[in-house]
Amino acid sequence: MNAKKSALFFLILFLSSCASSTKITERNTLAENNKDVYILSLIIRDYLNYRFENPNPSVRANIKNFMKSGFVKDDSLKRIVNNFEILEVKDDEPGDIVYFEFSKSRRTDGIRLTAKQSEALRRKIRTSKSLSEIYDGKILFAYPERFYGIREIIVKK
Repeated sequence: MNAKKSALFFLILFLSSCASSTKITERNTLAENNKDVYILSLIIRDYLNYRFENPNPSVRANIKNFMKSGFVKDDSLKRIVNNFEILEVKDDEPGDIVYFEFSKSRRTDGIRLTAKQSEALRRKIRTSKSLSEIYDGKILFAYPERFYGIREIIVKK
């Protein structure tokens, strides 16, 4: 009787260990559809870091000037320059906020991100219904201690 119990125990143990589910990776369509927004946030973050570290007053000019002229220069691969119709910067207490509106000719299919960038985008992006009717989203930047960081990316639902 004791041998039957131990055999039954090992049979149940064996069957339960074989029944573990396989790991399925789920695609995050929100992140995949907004790769251009992430590239935009990286370009602006790099500019903010450069502006913060450089004491020259001409470099520390208003970020709005960068949005009009410097943005086009910094997108040397032309991955996102035509994807945004409106880019507006507002200073906020916890950091800078960049509001954006997508253009009608927006295309994200040619944008490739590294695995590290894709993971960062998945962690930073979320949706919201409470955005202004004018804008399709906003990017929130933290004030620097050592560098500007991207706090979060919010897009309209």
